[in-house]
Amino acid sequence: MASHAWTTTEVVTTLSVLGVTALLVLYMSRKLRQTGEKEAPYVPPPKPVPCPRDFTTQELAEFNGQNGKAIYIGVKNVVFDVSCLKKGRDFYGPDGPYGCFAGKEASRALAMHVFSPEEMNRPDWNTLDKLYMEGLDEWFAKFKMQYDVVGQVVWPAASK
Repeated sequence: MASHAWTTTEVVTTLSVLGVTALLVLYMSRKLRQTGEKEAPYVPPPKPVPCPRDFTTQELAEFNGQNGKAIYIGVKNVVFDVSCLKKGRDFYGPDGPYGCFAGKEASRALAMHVFSPEEMNRPDWNTLDKLYMEGLDEWFAKFKMQYDVVGQVVWPAASK
């Protein structure tokens, strides 16, 4: 019987197919295991008492999602509880892509599409130009449609 010498291409191809097959089996076994597991229902944090209430920016900063706390974001001086929904907590929470807005009056930053701390907690959001104000109005409408209102931002008299 004649023996067959494997070429480099055949060895690489065979190992690649085996590797992909192993990864596919591992992926499928994890997926099957997960389908049997049910995720616990999301329970939002409690609302503040009283609700709605006034928040200074210092008080608002406490609601940044750290240590299981609620996540509040101010838009046009209205404070929204984004943690009332799991997707809001995931999106604006400490590990979320927009976590920098948590616990802040974020109107200017949202309108300008910036993540800069210098544009947050500023009472002068209403001085933005028309284009930015239109963008801010869209953000406000989105927040109002999705999240619970828990209060309003109050500014010291000298800041207004």
